[in-house]
Amino acid sequence: MLPHSSLFLLLCITHLSLPSLALPFEQRGFWDFALDGDGGVKTMMRDEEEGSAVEELPSPDFPSCPFGCHCQLRVVQCSDLGLTAVPKNIPSDTKLLDLQNNKITELKENDFKGLSNLYALSLVNNKISKVHPRAFTPLRHMQKLYFSHNQLTEVPKNLPPSLVELRIHENRIKKVAEGTFSGLGTMNCIDRNGRKPHSEQWI
Repeated sequence: MLPHSSLFLLLCITHLSLPSLALPFEQRGFWDFALDGDGGVKTMMRDEEEGSAVEELPSPDFPSCPFGCHCQLRVVQCSDLGLTAVPKNIPSDTKLLDLQNNKITELKENDFKGLSNLYALSLVNNKISKVHPRAFTPLRHMQKLYFSHNQLTEVPKNLPPSLVELRIHENRIKKVAEGTFSGLGTMNCIDRNGRKPHSEQWI
């Protein structure tokens, strides 16, 4: 009969030689955390700041999200990021796009390309002085445009015919050209007052 110490050693070796039944560790990607609820995204962002998260490509089942922005439930929040231009890779199913409190200076022709589902756009408190005449052409269903606290000298041309609400106070607009609002049959709110809020309540 084997001594107790030899028997124990034999059992340990036998146990180690058996294949492990546990699944290997798998780092969850950004969208796995997003599906966990409100705390999930915050957890992932905190891990990235601490350098403990492994960056992975998003699942093919989900659209990409602009770097630094928060994308969830068709809402893309890119406020307070110091952006100097409209970010790329905005998901095509976006309904609400928040770009307020940045340093954007210009809206270019293709900045909103593919965003035909967009319902509301906030550009409040940027440095926008130039808007391409076709910048808003893709936004066929947009109803709310918040453009306050910028450096516009005129109301942008070719606003979406679907527009219902336009807030454009605290710019440098001295007069509105004739025909600027022609074709905007559904418009019921144009705000050009001199109020000075730092942000807009737009959802």
